[in-house]
Amino acid sequence: MTVAEIGAALAWAALAVDVLWRRPRPAANAIVAGWRPRGPVRMLAALGTASAIVMLERMTGALPASRLQSGVGLGIVLCGLLLHFAARRALGPWWDATVAVRQGQPVVTSGPYAAVRHPLYLAVLLMALGTLAVHPSLAAACVVLGLTLGTLLKVRAEDALLRRVFGATWEAWAADVPALIPSLRRGRR
Repeated sequence: MTVAEIGAALAWAALAVDVLWRRPRPAANAIVAGWRPRGPVRMLAALGTASAIVMLERMTGALPASRLQSGVGLGIVLCGLLLHFAARRALGPWWDATVAVRQGQPVVTSGPYAAVRHPLYLAVLLMALGTLAVHPSLAAACVVLGLTLGTLLKVRAEDALLRRVFGATWEAWAADVPALIPSLRRGRR
């Protein structure tokens, strides 16, 4: 393993620790949209996905990456991790891994949420793309593709829920703040 690959792996481990360590208790009065599989189903899905990734990686291997490519990729991974931490701090107790709104929750528009509506999803996508640059392989490309498709579905579900719950407040914010890609032209209407 290269130094960049070890750095990327450590960044993913830090993300996992943060998500598991600061996991919120289920909200008693949450409005939840979408399907949330039970623990054993999530565990089987995670194990099946991890097994498929490992098998594909062993079958196809990785392409060589230059030091510059690996360095840039690791930089992108670390930017994604920092964005994750900033977005979690901005959300505070309102964070939930599911698509949910808790009773009394406001529309969070500060910190990274002033630039994009879904900075946590952007953070994970940045980390995945950076990892692909650090370790270019078919398995890593499949992970990036799967995360991207899953993220787009989750963004759609979350936006629909937030629109339904917060109405005009969310609409006004969403009209000015893009979902995932920050806009340089924002606020110039």
